[in-house]
Amino acid sequence: MKLDAFFAAHPLFTTRELEGFLASERPAAGRVLLSYHRRAGHIFPVRRGLWASVPAHRTPGQQPVDSLLVASRLTPDAVVAYHGALTLHGLAHSLREEIVVLSGQAVTSPLRFRGTLYRAVPPPGELPAAEALTLGVETWNRQGLDIRVTSLERTVVDCLDRPSLSGGWEEVWRSLESLDVYLDFEKLVDYALKLRTATTAAKVGYFLGENQKRLKVPQAALDRLRGHLPKRAHYVQRGASSRLVRGWNLLVPVLAGEEATEDILI
Repeated sequence: MKLDAFFAAHPLFTTRELEGFLASERPAAGRVLLSYHRRAGHIFPVRRGLWASVPAHRTPGQQPVDSLLVASRLTPDAVVAYHGALTLHGLAHSLREEIVVLSGQAVTSPLRFRGTLYRAVPPPGELPAAEALTLGVETWNRQGLDIRVTSLERTVVDCLDRPSLSGGWEEVWRSLESLDVYLDFEKLVDYALKLRTATTAAKVGYFLGENQKRLKVPQAALDRLRGHLPKRAHYVQRGASSRLVRGWNLLVPVLAGEEATEDILI
């Protein structure tokens, strides 16, 4: 049985996917065929159980591998999130050599492949288990394969909630400054409040307030978030030079090139 069509349709595939493809005719042949096609240079391993296909005119060393496809196959339930989701949504301010996915499975160690670090983290613990990997999650087609990614609204909130997984506060802020599309503010605020974290409500409110006119943020969205602020000022990033944003009870890191004010604290 020729696998040309399978390899052409699957630039990246798992051993289980190949075995499923072969199940009707040669259910036991998967591993034998993998060994043969690996020796022939038609495929090469990304990690155990995950393979990349090589077109006829290339060698394994010449064949690029889509890092976001790799991330989407890190675990069977992987959801591309944080900076990887910013990249997929066309918002990432800079390139990073780390991609984080959400997963409900325990992953003992990250994967390093061709200079990129891939790691899985659990979804925010405040979310109900039934929603943690489904709420605000979309399925996209990339190179003919389905990948799961957080929606734009969830991505905005997740990155503000956990900037350390998204390249840091400055990377998140610079990335979100490039937003120029419609946001569903009801969904965005609903999700932010589901995280049940006062600091996150303040960070999301601060971002929306700073961009209210540009993004056409309804006042009602800001008012909902103001009802969940921390009672005293919270740091966004401890140890960083920060300025007090009184309206949101936040101590926000000073961005590069930002002018000092009397509210800047060291």
